[in-house]
Amino acid sequence: MKSVIIGGVTRAGKSVLARRIRERTQLNVLPVDALVVSLRAAFPELGVNWDDAAASRQKLWPFLRVLICKLSLRSGFSYLYEGDHLSPELLSGLGPDYPFLASTVPLFLGYDSISVPEKMKQLRAFSAQNLCYTKHMPDAELAALCAQQIAESVLLKQRCGELGFAYFDTSVDFDGAIERACDFACGEVGTG
Repeated sequence: MKSVIIGGVTRAGKSVLARRIRERTQLNVLPVDALVVSLRAAFPELGVNWDDAAASRQKLWPFLRVLICKLSLRSGFSYLYEGDHLSPELLSGLGPDYPFLASTVPLFLGYDSISVPEKMKQLRAFSAQNLCYTKHMPDAELAALCAQQIAESVLLKQRCGELGFAYFDTSVDFDGAIERACDFACGEVGTG
């Protein structure tokens, strides 16, 4: 069975998708956020956090690359990795020296076709029912986060297209997009 790598922007549905894929495939889930929290607490000098996502991706990637490679090649198990710190550029840079990539299904989530007010409305509704760091965020801060992540989604969609990775837009039909992404991943993994 193939492993799955889910990357994308914050609050795009990566964890929701990971849970749905897990239900259908029984893949072991490795949430990259847990690694970020652990490294941030144990080794703050590494600077791995959410404050500067691009810089943190570069700092975390050498560790993730080795971890994914070793788990994929040596354990004999397949895994589901999900988190903001995974990007199409990092995965595409692996090349032929990393044969495990051929047995991995990478996909990315974003929300490139939604307005800032609509995304804010979605996040406020979500955080009212779930533990979410955006719950107590002031409107101006949440608006800035949404605008930043929408812009990042536009770039992510473009990079995925250029590099040949699957991209799913969760802007409007969140549940439908998650279901399509789950069907895609499970079909690629071989569990239909």
